[in-house]
Amino acid sequence: MEKDYQEVIKALNSSEFTAEAVTERMRSSLKNPASKTEGSFAMDSIQAVAQEISRTVMMRIVDFIDLTMLDTAVDEFLDRRGEDYGLKRNPATPAVGYALFKGAEGVIIPKGLTILSDTNSYTTDYEAVIPSSGSVSIAVTCTLAGTAGNILTGAITGIRSTETIDGVTVTNEEPFEGGTEAESDSSYRNRIYEKIRMPIASGNANSYIYWAKQVSGVGNARCIPLWNGAGTVKVVILSSDGTAPDDTIVENVAKYIETQRPIGAKVTVSKAQEKQVRIEGWVKLAGGHRLTDVQNEVNRAIQKYLTGIAYEEESKILSYFKISDLIFNVSGIADVTDYTINGEKKSISAEAEEFFQLTELVLHEN
Repeated sequence: MEKDYQEVIKALNSSEFTAEAVTERMRSSLKNPASKTEGSFAMDSIQAVAQEISRTVMMRIVDFIDLTMLDTAVDEFLDRRGEDYGLKRNPATPAVGYALFKGAEGVIIPKGLTILSDTNSYTTDYEAVIPSSGSVSIAVTCTLAGTAGNILTGAITGIRSTETIDGVTVTNEEPFEGGTEAESDSSYRNRIYEKIRMPIASGNANSYIYWAKQVSGVGNARCIPLWNGAGTVKVVILSSDGTAPDDTIVENVAKYIETQRPIGAKVTVSKAQEKQVRIEGWVKLAGGHRLTDVQNEVNRAIQKYLTGIAYEEESKILSYFKISDLIFNVSGIADVTDYTINGEKKSISAEAEEFFQLTELVLHEN
């Protein structure tokens, strides 16, 4: 027999499962009239049970339904919806780089040797022997996945004390890169929607955007067909935080697309270029608000907006009037009397490979 789900929905939205309604139905089932009296042991028990039944039905079941819907699912429930469409959440990845070991010729640097920065540990990917030059560069990987493993040049401080090798020192002459956080629910959900809504076939532009976004650390991408003649494609990528990604992520995207692209396509992958945005404004403050605090909130609001639109279709133009809205809607702003974007009172545009980056915000109080 086919289930009438409209009846189920109607029941959930009615008063049928309120604590009072459940109590009354349970009371009517009691055989002993004395047990139906308020304050009796039976009624006290029924009322307690009815409260929990109502809570379970009205909250837990409805919440569970939300967890099964693509637009409201989170965490592992969203993972299961994504897998229905052949998509997995991009995992966190560890930072990688090269460590320079110095010591006497012939000293063996074992695979799995632990080296340290102030906050992280890394292990060597393979065994190597120090040559006559007195130094050897070895690939290393952070022991924990995530952006915390990305470090600057010179951040490696030494070998773990329990694993020291006499006469051997270590440092990093280049930054360690490529560490990314696990993909957020919002980013993952958007990728699922894109696969549903964007036709991907035969290496069209949507295909390259889709392939780029399957790599951990990529937040968005733009495809530029025929950028350098027939058969050429350029894919420009943004990181998950809406800025230019590091070289390791760019390399990972290039490698992945190489396994997916049509035969004959010449693909170039590059990082997005920053289009600097400087905003200066004159505002009136509401009572009890300090300019410093309000400016910090305005900065956050504009940064969030720019990150959200990065490489979306509307991101090619930064509207002069949109900036006014963003400033005015911050708590503590009573009025926006004047403002400029890059010294002018007009919208600014970005090239195909550019994204807007707020580099300076200055507010003055009228």
